[in-house]
Amino acid sequence: MVADPASCAPSLVGDPLAGAPDHSRVDAIVAFMSSEPTFAILLRGYDRGAVDALVRRIATAGDASTEERARLRDELRDPRLPRAPRGYDSREVDRYLAEAASELS
Repeated sequence: MVADPASCAPSLVGDPLAGAPDHSRVDAIVAFMSSEPTFAILLRGYDRGAVDALVRRIATAGDASTEERARLRDELRDPRLPRAPRGYDSREVDRYLAEAASELS
């Protein structure tokens, strides 16, 4: 006869992750960083090459040191991206960068 796991005493079953660090924050950052954003292209907006380069840096921020992430976070808060014809929608990019900066906090 097999015992019903629900009837086992908690001390006998145990949680295999008990005492393990909470990685939910790290998982959220990794999920955000690995998602590839898409931005509308307008007649005039942020230079696409500059934005794409910054997005690539964000995507690899999980492997960066704490100091490098702090520098990137500061840059995301004041990106100083050049404007260009047929560029990305600056409002969409600004929202994405603000969210990325908060994820790096």
